[in-house]
Amino acid sequence: MFKGHGFAKFYEKHFKSLKKRNINILEIGIWEGASTASFFHYLKKAQFFAIDRNFKLNTPLKGLIFFFVTPHHLKTCLNLKLT
Repeated sequence: MFKGHGFAKFYEKHFKSLKKRNINILEIGIWEGASTASFFHYLKKAQFFAIDRNFKLNTPLKGLIFFFVTPHHLKTCLNLKLT
């Protein structure tokens, strides 16, 4: 179990229409992954991608595609295209 950050009411109000859709989510800067984990459990059909220079994910998320990026890779990140 992970400690949440209290945004569940916000998610329900603004993202309810996305719950059953196959969508791609890209989070830039996941730190320990609290928001990534929240979205992961809320949007069960979504594919998740994350970009960060630190990988300190506290909750294992099966299917999360993580891109390790340093400031030297900034140009690559700006040109990243997901299909």
